Amino acid sequence: MIKALLVDDEKAAIENLSLILQARFADCIEVIGTARSVAEAKKALNQQSPDVVFLDIEMPDGDGFDVIAGAEPLDFRVIFVTSYQQYAIKAVRAQAFDYLLKPIDLDDLEKAVEKLQSEIASDQTHQTENSPKILTVSMKEETLYLQIDQILHIEADGNYSTFYLSDGKSLVSSRNLKQFEEETNFACWLLVDASESMSYKSESAPMSKLEYAKHVAAAL
Repeated sequence: MIKALLVDDEKAAIENLSLILQARFADCIEVIGTARSVAEAKKALNQQSPDVVFLDIEMPDGDGFDVIAGAEPLDFRVIFVTSYQQYAIKAVRAQAFDYLLKPIDLDDLEKAVEKLQSEIASDQTHQTENSPKILTVSMKEETLYLQIDQILHIEADGNYSTFYLSDGKSLVSSRNLKQFEEETNFACWLLVDASESMSYKSESAPMSKLEYAKHVAAAL
């Protein structure tokens, strides 16, 4: 659900936009707050975390650009909703997501919301793809959470698994390798069993001992 903050000095304008969003976009947009001045908008941004701000420009105590200037970092999208065309270029320079003229054209609003949904979904996918991959490793007296890129290789020995890490440390887990493989798809480690047979769990072919030595040396 996209969280929205509505900012406009006119109460009727806020009520109208809120009704439109509720009637047409209730499945994807939730209005989490409203503000009727620059000061109220800044306070709302400090207290809440909207994904998008529908922002009027001319207000009694300043303008919508003052709201943006006071927001650090600018971690929300801004859709200006105004009666004035002359601020469009300034809005672009302020990195506005969109610019809608009053009275609001429903087709323009729908296009803006569709674009907003697409961009937020893309951002979430990018964040997921680039977030650290974490593996939970249960040990005798504690549980550790390792980033996958910390692990050089794993040695399997019966019911135990030894993790060799990039900082030179090693950890012994009381769980066998099969349990780790079943609970995660991060199959990207060098696995060594007690009989010294070696395989690299990826799309590549199994590693020879020489290749293994080169791989470990390169990772150190």
